Amino acid sequence: MDSSKMISEQLFLLIPMLYNQIIRPIEGALRAKISPLQFYALMALKREGCMTMSALSAHCGVSKQQSTRLINSLADTGLVERRPCKQDRRPVSYTHLTLPTA
Repeated sequence: MDSSKMISEQLFLLIPMLYNQIIRPIEGALRAKISPLQFYALMALKREGCMTMSALSAHCGVSKQQSTRLINSLADTGLVERRPCKQDRRPVSYTHLTLPTA
């Protein structure tokens, strides 16, 4: 079997894994027609698990007020929620992704 055919068959076998790891977690976001900044925030939350609004603001390069509006709009669509982080006892609101992670 030539190498190009073998590579194409291996790539074909990767499609279900890529779908489960990349597309499925963001299907809701894609249907919600989110902005690039909202998508960037969602990917940061997926990677980090939970973030304070200050950390999310710094990560996205926006003001705290803008990140509050950003998260409010994502919360309205059910893509994120605010709740306390289990690892932190301070009374700080953390933002969590509500999309499935697998």
